[in-house]
Amino acid sequence: MKVIFSTLVLIALTLTACGEAGDRAEARTAETPSASASAGAGAANTGTPDAPRKLTWDDLMPVGESKILKELMQEHMTRVSDIREGSAKDEMVQIGTFNVVESLDGQHVRIPGYVIPFNFNKTNEYSEFLLVPYAGACIHAPPPPPNQIVYVKADKPVKVESIWDAVWVEGGLKTQKHEDALSDAAYTLTLTSLEAYQ
Repeated sequence: MKVIFSTLVLIALTLTACGEAGDRAEARTAETPSASASAGAGAANTGTPDAPRKLTWDDLMPVGESKILKELMQEHMTRVSDIREGSAKDEMVQIGTFNVVESLDGQHVRIPGYVIPFNFNKTNEYSEFLLVPYAGACIHAPPPPPNQIVYVKADKPVKVESIWDAVWVEGGLKTQKHEDALSDAAYTLTLTSLEAYQ
């Protein structure tokens, strides 16, 4: 029962986090006009430290990825339908791919999300963490697909007031995967700033 509930939560949260990314992605090119416009008037589409390109989580999903994700989730549901709650196979798994939007590689970006530290500490200061689209991902809910997670690294630890409050992160984005026991990420961001989401 727990597996079925966890899987249903995973599906609902992933589809909520991704919105209708695939449907919108199929109708757009890799360089979205709305994302370009949000970078500011006259700014290059790749973003600059003075005018970073604002991204949404949908922007991280390649064209056609929504369809692939739905198929992977259906396969997962078939596999877990007979798993008993509390058994060794009753676990939250990450479903998805490392498929990325290649044109985002090397861009200076700004994206909102929630911080998931690898190791919690009393100071709430971290030099590396995962950025996810919804609160509690990877902790109380299954992790989103790898291409909906950004591995963030900073030169110096940054203060995170609460993992339950959204933040803006800004920095150089790479289509570079990061694999970890907590969750895998398809993107890596070198942090230049972190601030509360408003």
